[in-house]
Amino acid sequence: MNLAGLANMIVVVLRDEAWRRRRIRTGEIIECASFAELVTAPPLKGFGEDLKKVEALLKDDLEALRMFRAEVVAPQGQHHHTNVIKKAIQGNTRSYTLARLHKKDEALYRRVVAGELSVNAAAIKAGLRPRTVTVPVDDLDALAGTLHRLLGKRWQTFTTVVRSFKS
Repeated sequence: MNLAGLANMIVVVLRDEAWRRRRIRTGEIIECASFAELVTAPPLKGFGEDLKKVEALLKDDLEALRMFRAEVVAPQGQHHHTNVIKKAIQGNTRSYTLARLHKKDEALYRRVVAGELSVNAAAIKAGLRPRTVTVPVDDLDALAGTLHRLLGKRWQTFTTVVRSFKS
């Protein structure tokens, strides 16, 4: 089995909630309170793995990554009474951005999953992330040229603001 097959298997386990109750190789029935418990509990109750490692395995399957995050991160303001604490992963991680995008704009999310847009481009279109650029700072002519090209009609306003700064 390759990693894509593993991602597909995780999607099925999440979708069907197969983590709740299963029979292990000893014949014993094991119940887990959450998918996170299944992943992190020591064998044979669970897999004894780190959630971040599993998330890293799913990085190329955007739908699996979103489903994983939805299951292992507690919704804001909710408390979970399990022995696995769900802590929100925030910032600019791919999974966090996908989860926010799925919640804010389903159409853009689907375009990302279909490979039509990058996660970053969709986040910018959805207003979740500002558009940023990298500019050369060691070459002032290149810096000014890049800013002039990017700012377009706003270039005049920008230069007025810059002139107003005191050295």
